Order: sequence, then structure tokens, then C-alpha cells
Amino acid sequence: MYAAVGQNFKSPLFFVPPSPLEGTKAHKCKGGFKAEHYIEMMRQLKPYLDEHYPKGDYVIVRDHAKQHIAKVSENAINEMGMHDLNDYTPQIWDMNILETIWGVFRGNITGKTAKTTDGWYAVYRKAWAEVQQSTIEENVVGMQARLKSIIEAEGKWVPHH
Repeated sequence: MYAAVGQNFKSPLFFVPPSPLEGTKAHKCKGGFKAEHYIEMMRQLKPYLDEHYPKGDYVIVRDHAKQHIAKVSENAINEMGMHDLNDYTPQIWDMNILETIWGVFRGNITGKTAKTTDGWYAVYRKAWAEVQQSTIEENVVGMQARLKSIIEAEGKWVPHH
């Protein structure tokens, strides 16, 4: 699943393969997560970004996941007119706000159970809804201080909580 966050912004969750389709009894789709799935998710996300950031003043952080850096993905992102950073290291916790927010999300699903695919989708959506915008804002506002700490630590990992 994917989502985007920013100042005064939290997108819905987007489910992509290998997540199973809602309404099915499958536990996962055939095959894995591919560039075409990433591109489709970005096409679904773009209207939310365009509505919230009408001047296009946002940046998509793409880490080194194969689906993110595939030439076809890069071309699609450029064709859609989306601004991106594609040289982030995967799961760089101290420099990627979304990684911190995913941690909050994972905490919200800890201990939850469901017996069906639709049940899991409901659990995930509820957990995402429980991620407070104030938590996102704290991370957005704290990014400048975090970057300063990273520079002072000469690029080493720094805690940010």
C-alpha cells in the first residue's frame, strides 16, 4: 500500500499488487509489485496532490526500490508532471517523513486481526484514519532541525523523536 503526506495533507491509502483485490478471498495477487503498479498508484495519487498543491509545489520521494527507479516509472512520473527526488536510500528513517508516519500506522495495526481480505482492508483504513494530521505536522515542521542534526553528525543517523 502507498500514501502521501505533507503539510496540511494526508492522502487516502492506495492498495496495489500484491495486495489482493477487495471483495475476493485471495490472500495476495499473482506476481509481485511491479513498475506498472507503481505508475498506476501514482496516477491515482496525482489528483489528490494537484488538488492540495495546485501550483505543483510538492516533491515525491522515491527511494531505490526497483519499481520506483525503473526507466518506465521515471518516464511516467515526468510525463505526469510530478516533481520527484529519486536518489533517496530505501527507508531512510531520519530524512523521510513518511517512514516515520508508516511507523505510527504499523503501531495502529499491531494486535489487530481480521479473517477476510475485506476485513484487513478495513483494519488498514481505520489505522490510517487514526494517524493524526498533527503527527504529520510535527514531522514536517521538525524536518529542518532534523536535517541540521544530520549535517552536524556528518551524515550519520540521528534520532528525531
